[in-house]
Amino acid sequence: MFSTSVFKELEQKAADIHVAFKQNGHTLALAESCTGGLLSYLLTIKEGASAFFLGSVVSYSYSAKIKHLGVPSSLLDQKGAVNESVCRLMSQGVRGKWGSDWALSVTGVAGPGKMEKDPPVGVVFVGLLGPDCDQVEQLLLDQKNRQDIRHQSAIFALDFLCSRIRMGTQEK
Repeated sequence: MFSTSVFKELEQKAADIHVAFKQNGHTLALAESCTGGLLSYLLTIKEGASAFFLGSVVSYSYSAKIKHLGVPSSLLDQKGAVNESVCRLMSQGVRGKWGSDWALSVTGVAGPGKMEKDPPVGVVFVGLLGPDCDQVEQLLLDQKNRQDIRHQSAIFALDFLCSRIRMGTQEK
């Protein structure tokens, strides 16, 4: 599943998240689609995650996004699941569901195939919602391998979260 170097990088980034959340005392919830629970897995490898990580929703299907995250079916029908609006609503939905301080969401096309309304393989959106933060970033990954896209998405998401958490900690 992972090369040793990728796993070590992901594991270190998850450890950085642990440290950042311990420093600020905030909580986190995740909404994952294309990463399929990978972020949740990484954050819970190390003991102590329950101090900040409340839970996640792996919303791979449209029905899961609608039922568990409150994404409107009309939006999914019109634009598909891989866009800024859906990513933002995933963050809002999971934050509301768990009552967390921070919410991180990921939706993208890992390939090799895609839904009709979806953008090309390698397009991923990562959303972050928290105190004084409501951002969605678009990634254009040139990897065409499904696992590489998932891994690169996870690396970016963990970096994005850690940098914003540290910014908030420094502002206090």
